[in-house]
This record gives sequence, C-alpha cells and structure tokens, in this order.
Amino acid sequence: MGSEEEKTYGKKEAYKKMMDADIFLENVRLNFNNAFHKAYKYGSPEQKEELKELSEKYSEKIKGLEGSKIPVFAPLIKRQIFDEAITRLQNITARGSPKVFEEVEEFAMDKAVDTFGNLAINSYDKFQDKAPIIVVENPPHGMAFSRAEDLKKIIEYSREKFKNYLIENKGIKKKEAEKLAEEKIGATWDVGHLNMMKKKGFTDKDIIEETRKIRPYVRHIHLTDNFGFSDSHLPPGMGNVPIKAILEELEKSGRFKEMRKIVEAPNFVQHFKKSPHPWTLSAFGSPIYGMKVGPYWNQVQDVVGSYFGGYGTINPQQHHSLYGAGFTALPAELGGAMPGSQGQSRFGGTPMA
Repeated sequence: MGSEEEKTYGKKEAYKKMMDADIFLENVRLNFNNAFHKAYKYGSPEQKEELKELSEKYSEKIKGLEGSKIPVFAPLIKRQIFDEAITRLQNITARGSPKVFEEVEEFAMDKAVDTFGNLAINSYDKFQDKAPIIVVENPPHGMAFSRAEDLKKIIEYSREKFKNYLIENKGIKKKEAEKLAEEKIGATWDVGHLNMMKKKGFTDKDIIEETRKIRPYVRHIHLTDNFGFSDSHLPPGMGNVPIKAILEELEKSGRFKEMRKIVEAPNFVQHFKKSPHPWTLSAFGSPIYGMKVGPYWNQVQDVVGSYFGGYGTINPQQHHSLYGAGFTALPAELGGAMPGSQGQSRFGGTPMA
C-alpha cells in the first residue's frame, strides 16, 4: 500500500476528474435541453404527449440528485440519467422527425389559403348572399402559384375553409355550403401571365393544357397579349398569345358566358395614346354592325380615318363609301368630294377680290 500522502494525491486527482466530467455533462445537459425543446416545438401531438412524460421523469430524477448526500458521485449518476433521457428522446423522434424547415411554396400556400378563406368569411358575414366573388389571379410565370395546379389548390383549400365555416357557424347544410363556396371563390385567368411560360421553353400546347386544368374554376379572364418574355399588356392580336385556343378550351367548361372578359392593355394606351378596343375587335373578327353583310373591324382597321383631326377636311369620302352615307357631292371642306370653294364666291363661283 502507498503512503498516506500518495492516497491523498490519488483522491484529489480522482475528485478533479469527477469535476471535469461534471463540466462536460453540463454541456451535455444544455444540448439535450435544446434538442428536447425543438422536438416538442415541431413534434406531432402524439410525440408531445410522450415528451411530456419524459420531461416529468427526467426533472424528478435531477431534483432527487440535487438533494442527495453523495455530491462526489453526482457526475456518474448524471451520466446515467442523461443516457436514459437521450435514448428515450431518440426513440420518440425516430418515428417521425420534427418538421423544422418548410418550403417557401408550402408556407405561402398556407398563408394564401388563410387570407382568401378569411376574406370570403368576412365578406359573407357583412353582405350575406350579396357578398362579392373573390377571384385569385395567376401571377406571371416564374412566381409562386403561376401554374394551374398550384392555383387550383389555393382555390380548393380556400373553398374548404369557407365551407366549414358556413357549416359550423352559420348552420348551413353541407350541399348548400359547397355551392356557396364554389360561387364565391374562383380564379382569374390572365392569358398574358400564362404566355410568359414561353421564355422557359414551353409551347402553345403546354399553355392550353394549363388552361384545361383550371377551366372549372375560372370566373374572370384578362385578355392581353405579349411575346412570352414580359407582361407587355398589348391589345389582343398584337403578340403571340394563343388567345383563340385558350378561349375555346374555356368554352368547354359550359360556363363561358358567365366569365367576365376584361381587355388589359394599359401599356398600349400609355405609349400610343389610343384605345385598344378597335384592335381587340379586329383581332376577334367582330362585325361593325349586327347585319351579316356589313364590314368587319379587321377589314377596315387600316383605312378608318380620324374624326378628331381638327378643322378642315375632317370627314373624308371613304367614310361615306364604308358606312353608306351620301354626302360625296358636297364641297371638300364639308366632307364631300367636290373641289372646295375656298378663294371663290359661294354664290357666283367667281374669284373674290
């Protein structure tokens, strides 16, 4: 056996190692607490129940250790407590890891559904059956929810939220609630935003397929044109949007007449200072008159003169030949085709002195 001095030194070394181990275990405790709180925050309801039980047992053992009379051996007991708690935590979270991160599309989807669902609820509370229709517009391609499938999900989830509210809080029957939800929440289909798919390599065929997916939900249509690279807001017919094919696809819904059609061409108006409607009517081959034998806008678009050109020959002859008036025998300054009388007497035809 060694001397008393050696025994004392050995005890001191052993005690020092115990204290070092206690410092290490304190770091383990902090890490365990962080992992526990994260698991509880993001865990499922079932996991939270198990974590509560784990927390109670763990806290009870730690408190019992603090009140014990064997502080020197506390690190050994702590290690055993931590080992058991960590193993238990691993078993709980292994059956389904907590969802800590969420894709921005999913997060935005949840928030969008809450927004449109709550808007429908508040509108109905205030206006009842006269509540306005809420339509969700497809953004330009590349932004969130620009695809038909995503827009469809927003509308369906928003309708579900609104329907459940009507059933649970207004006492409305399920069938009637579903009908109200379908009536009050729909989609605005912006054909210009849709056409911007082309800058990513998509074709007219892809555009029509997107329209097929969303057609049961469409309430409004934004008619505008571009060349697939930017939202140019040109009048229909000035770009390469397959408007005719899109409208033909929407007609298959059986509700085409109920859909509001809005020409959206503010950029054209801003830069050219002209109304986009003659170009729109021309693009759609609309007749000028109701009669079938009359001319169409696409036949006269390039020959129509302006009635707002100032004083002078403001009523040219081609207007009369197009629209059937008979003023061609009048002097030119009055809109006819005869030589003007400027510089001559209107009564005798002789030059004025």
